[in-house]
Amino acid sequence: MEAAAQSSSAFNIEDQAKIGFLAIAKNIKLLGKLEDRLYILRLKKEAEINQYKQFSFEAYSQNNNTNVASGSFTLVIDG
Repeated sequence: MEAAAQSSSAFNIEDQAKIGFLAIAKNIKLLGKLEDRLYILRLKKEAEINQYKQFSFEAYSQNNNTNVASGSFTLVIDG
């Protein structure tokens, strides 16, 4: 989750990179056994209020496209 916060600049529409901090992680569910080393993440921005951005996510096994995790998190974007 913290890695998602640190890479939040990917969702920044400005040219200047910003630092993000993980504020809240909730409804995190492990849906399958984690056997792979690489996963495909699907992120969706659910809400944005000033510096707060809420995302939902799903993680899929790269080998067989099985949904292995889901949940949501909130980032606080600095500056």
